[in-house]
Amino acid sequence: MGAWGSYYQLGSGFRVMPTSPDTDVMEAYAVIGIKRELQYHGFQKHLGFAPYFGLAAENNTKAFQKHVGLQVDGVVGRITAKALFKGRVGEVELAQQIPNHLLCKLIALESGYDPGAIGSLDPLDHGLLQINLHFHPDVSEEQSATPSFSIPWGGKQLAAAFGSFNDWDAAVASWNVGYVAARNWLNAGKPDDGSTASKYVKLVKAQTC
Repeated sequence: MGAWGSYYQLGSGFRVMPTSPDTDVMEAYAVIGIKRELQYHGFQKHLGFAPYFGLAAENNTKAFQKHVGLQVDGVVGRITAKALFKGRVGEVELAQQIPNHLLCKLIALESGYDPGAIGSLDPLDHGLLQINLHFHPDVSEEQSATPSFSIPWGGKQLAAAFGSFNDWDAAVASWNVGYVAARNWLNAGKPDDGSTASKYVKLVKAQTC
């Protein structure tokens, strides 16, 4: 699971450098992704795309927070990030016909809306959707931390899983346990048996969006 180990704010000082620890690299990519989301919403005054959170990013964040009725502090944490990504998530859910905000709830559980999240159990799980870079070598580290890529990617993956199972619970379960285990759980009648699949689906559905 991803967690907010740090916030994106003025003076964070993240840089994309080959010698940096993975966490710093992901945070730097996430800062760039956040800036692009601010631009997507029309908040782009003097906003560049260097991999650090500077004064322009803070000011544009404050303008966005004021626009959506949040506390104006210029810091991107869980609440601001959720508001920042909500529109794109909704568009993808509509385009992919994903019901009950399941994509949003999946993001809430997997990363808490932190685009720079790295999995605590598997460090190859990256970004909002905790895309596993071992099983998805076609996705780069930068893409996993970029909401404009990872959110549509996640929506397509979830919709494709539904196309395979014709069941949204199984599609959600497959995100955590894989296709084979999700298929077995579905074929068994989706028992509420304390299995990883049943627990995971419950956790996802319990999220708020």
